[in-house]
Amino acid sequence: MSSPVAELLQRSNEREQRLQDNLLTDDQTAVRSELLEFAGRRGGHYNLYGPRGVGKTTLAKYMMIHEDGWGYAPWLPVKNASAQVLFVDNVPATRTASRRAREIIGFDTPETVISVSRKPVPETKARVTLSDN
Repeated sequence: MSSPVAELLQRSNEREQRLQDNLLTDDQTAVRSELLEFAGRRGGHYNLYGPRGVGKTTLAKYMMIHEDGWGYAPWLPVKNASAQVLFVDNVPATRTASRRAREIIGFDTPETVISVSRKPVPETKARVTLSDN
């Protein structure tokens, strides 16, 4: 038989897990899986894009909090380059921006940069879109 404290702790943990599970939409959860796959490839420049308000930044910040070694930074100047996987937000959809994002990878870290943008960024290894459906 478990103690009342253990039961309370278990209920608290279950409630916290339900809260975390409910933070992301179904689309964000599916995109999260693809982003984890990108990170598993160990290196490169990827792109998460979609229209304003679909939750791209929310997903990036969620992953920064819940995944070990993930970071987040607004577009230039990038100050959080110590993460292994770095989301760079509000990246313009231009070749110049794409090259600048790849230059960030040239530092010791991060191994992977994921540009967050409203439109597809050229010259990325792969892209994933987050839609409002």
